[in-house]
Order: sequence, then C-alpha cells, then structure tokens
Amino acid sequence: MPTQNVNLTPALETFVKTQVSLGHFNNASEVHRAAVAAMARKEEEERTLRLEQLRREIQRGSGDV
Repeated sequence: MPTQNVNLTPALETFVKTQVSLGHFNNASEVHRAAVAAMARKEEEERTLRLEQLRREIQRGSGDV
C-alpha cells in the first residue's frame, strides 16, 4: 500500500491520538483510513440521493408530455 504523508491541525492530531489511546484504532493509519472511507461512503450516498431525485423529477416531467 502506498504511503502518503498527512499534515493535520493540532486539534485533528489530538483527535487521532485520542482515538488510538482509547483503543478505537490500533494506529493513526487506521484512523485516517476510517475517515477517508466514511467520506467516500457519504459521497456515494449523496450521489445516490441526487440520482433518485433526478429520476423522480424525470418521471413527473414525462407525465406532463
């Protein structure tokens, strides 16, 4: 797996360290992967919702023709 360097604000660095120290994750890389995965899921959910909305609008519009 490729390595990437991440620069965090002090507040985010503290958050990552806290997550590890509480035992929620084994290391900082796991915290970072979880955060990026959550962002990807959210983006996909938003995309799906937008597509559903567009489909509903198309259905309503096609009924008017």
